[in-house]
Amino acid sequence: MKKGLLTIMIILFCAAQSQALIVNPRPDLFGADDGSELFEPCSCLLAVEGFDLFDKYNLGGSTFGFFFWGTDPNDPGNLIPVFEPDDVRVNGDRPKAAVDFINGIVRDMDEGGDIQNTFTPGTGNIGFFLQADPEKYDPIILFTVASLNLGGVDAAATFPHLMKANTYLIGFELPDAGITLAYEAIRGIAPVPVPEPETLILTGLGLFMMMLYAWKLRKGSWKKRHVG
Repeated sequence: MKKGLLTIMIILFCAAQSQALIVNPRPDLFGADDGSELFEPCSCLLAVEGFDLFDKYNLGGSTFGFFFWGTDPNDPGNLIPVFEPDDVRVNGDRPKAAVDFINGIVRDMDEGGDIQNTFTPGTGNIGFFLQADPEKYDPIILFTVASLNLGGVDAAATFPHLMKANTYLIGFELPDAGITLAYEAIRGIAPVPVPEPETLILTGLGLFMMMLYAWKLRKGSWKKRHVG
């Protein structure tokens, strides 16, 4: 109960200082939100924590990480942390990490490349998540994949770098409250295209026409056999 009340107090405290949408903080470097939800990672992903609201207000920090698409995100074992609550700025330097997808290692680049976390190497696309420190607050996990969020809300913005390929700035916000919680700069990810509704309709129509044509051919062949 105390955790829930504290979370509500934090939301009310920060709401007056927030905007309704995730704003691109560096439009000179990053383009508009392209709506990407899943990404294909390269063998080594580099990450820099740009902003963490929980760090800024000394509220315990948050955890940012990724998961392999197709695994159960409700299982904490499938959520691989990249930055954890104790990863904070030191003398103005932002936390940095490197993810080795071949060997399944997350390295803390602030500590000379020490191993911070390990995971079972996998293949396929990944999504990202943000979680407030579970030891201080009720479990709040937000995903770049909107369908995984409570109510299917879009809680993340993905801003592609204007000059560097496969580089994104990912922002998370508290849905409905419009509170920007974090910005994470990621290098080494390629967006996975999501078909537009019009494309899905045209594809479905094309498949239907092909099935109709095949059915007519079979029907015509059946008539010829029986007439003959």
